[in-house]
Amino acid sequence: MVTTRLTASDMDAFFRPFTIGFDRVFDNLHTVKDIASNYPPYNIIRKDEDTYSIELACAGFREDEFNIHLVPEGNKLVVQGVQDRGEDKNDYHYQGISARNFTRTFALAEHTKVDNAEFSDGMLIITLSRELPEELKVQEILVNGVPPLGGKKTEKTLLNENQ
Repeated sequence: MVTTRLTASDMDAFFRPFTIGFDRVFDNLHTVKDIASNYPPYNIIRKDEDTYSIELACAGFREDEFNIHLVPEGNKLVVQGVQDRGEDKNDYHYQGISARNFTRTFALAEHTKVDNAEFSDGMLIITLSRELPEELKVQEILVNGVPPLGGKKTEKTLLNENQ
């Protein structure tokens, strides 16, 4: 039997932040370190190459009990749910539905913006998109104003050809 001792750096893989989209960002997973809680449960859905949505299951919350902030320093999306309804006077025999405050932080890719946030049927849905500035987009340079024989190429095609 072989026994392996885990070090702190070995455990780091289990405590990486939740990163939203845009494949090249996965190299920067160490920007946010607050995943101590798994509440509320959530999904991250990739709609297309530049659009994602985050779905958080927030049963028992109202739409006015959310604070959502896009923090430019560190490219973070911070979602908070704050319920302040006073003391609960119910005498629960069993309480399985969580009704607690939460803060969930997501690391985002550069040039990511929040398009929309909706709350319906206990689900908070935040839609994100990446919009590259014009100066960062691939620009085609024509020789004597003539397009190349191979036709127009996308940024993805150009990057794959250079590898």
